[in-house]
Amino acid sequence: MPHAANKVSQILDGQPFFEYSASAMISKYKCRFHPDRRGVLYCEKYEYGYCEECVAQGITCSDPKLYCKYRTHCIIWENCRELLKKSRAGDG
Repeated sequence: MPHAANKVSQILDGQPFFEYSASAMISKYKCRFHPDRRGVLYCEKYEYGYCEECVAQGITCSDPKLYCKYRTHCIIWENCRELLKKSRAGDG
């Protein structure tokens, strides 16, 4: 199996065998509102990144009412959900 052996040798040599566009990987982690900053959180549904300042300000889900298959493990949604609970408790 020369193909598998080639991949193993690439891994051992420290060479990636998956090809990714460098600009796509960098833009994936840029902040949605501050493009000059690196994102620390990432919305997988809309492919937005958010910087530390946005996270500290309490970013919320861009579309909390629409279905999202990533919601079960989304930190942004959990933040949004906590804010919704607090606002509902204050209204009651």
